[in-house]
This record gives sequence, structure tokens and C-alpha cells, in this order.
Amino acid sequence: MTIVGRSVVVATAVLVTTLGLGALALALFDWNAARPWISSQVKAWTTRDLAIEGNLRVHPFSLTPRINAERVTLGNAEWGKRVPMLAAGEIEFSVSLPELLRGRVVFPDVRLKSPVVLLQRDREGRRNWILRSSKQATAPSPIIGSLQVDDGELEFLD
Repeated sequence: MTIVGRSVVVATAVLVTTLGLGALALALFDWNAARPWISSQVKAWTTRDLAIEGNLRVHPFSLTPRINAERVTLGNAEWGKRVPMLAAGEIEFSVSLPELLRGRVVFPDVRLKSPVVLLQRDREGRRNWILRSSKQATAPSPIIGSLQVDDGELEFLD
């Protein structure tokens, strides 16, 4: 075998090994350890507190990875009547990776189990379901393909 041939074989072996180890790391990763980081990212983007008090599972091996979180709460706007704006026994959703690469956030399906949701609009016209901070005021809204709600409660205050 020539030097070029060996180099190609070694480079291929290194690439396959690296990808395999990365896949193994994703498969074995304890996603519950990521809950504080996820909460801080949500806080930075929405100015709302997020708490995932139950199990967090991620199924990453798909073009639409599925995320499942138990006992989730999302804080209300500062001016809102009360917190939380959302409390759910379980939230399950998928996110489209091809759309993320295009710069769009698309959730092909979202499922809420036992949610209690407070939607509120104040006298100034502010709506608590607008989750963007003022820094992202021009960012496009996420797209939700299908929304399933099991055993939910909705309160709307105007």
C-alpha cells in the first residue's frame, strides 16, 4: 500500500472513530445535568425563569430530535398577575434540524400533558405570551406544526 493509501485509511479510521465516540457520548449523556444550562439560556432569551423539576430525556439521533421534560414551569412576565405562566406535568416536542440550519425555529409537533396556562394582556396592550426580550424584538416567531394538549387548563385575562 502506498503512503497516500495508508494516509487515507488512517484519516478515515480517525474520522469514523471520532464520529462513533461522539454518538456514544450523546447516547450516554445524562441530559438532566443540562437542566441548569437550559434554564439559563431560556432566561437569557426570554427574561423568564424556566424550571425542569422532573426527568429530561433527549432522543438526538434524528433530523427532528425529540425532547421530553417532566414537571416544567415557565415564569410569567414581570408585570403579570402571578407566576407561573405555564406549568405542565410533561412537555414533549421535536425540533427540525434542517430548519435550524436555515435560521428558523420549527417545532413539527408539541405535546403538553396536564398544562395550566395563564395568558394575559394588560391595559398597555402587553401580552405575556410574547416571550422575546426587547433585544430580540424583530426575531421571527417559532413555528409549531401541531399542538396536542392533554387534560389542560387555560385562563385568559384581559
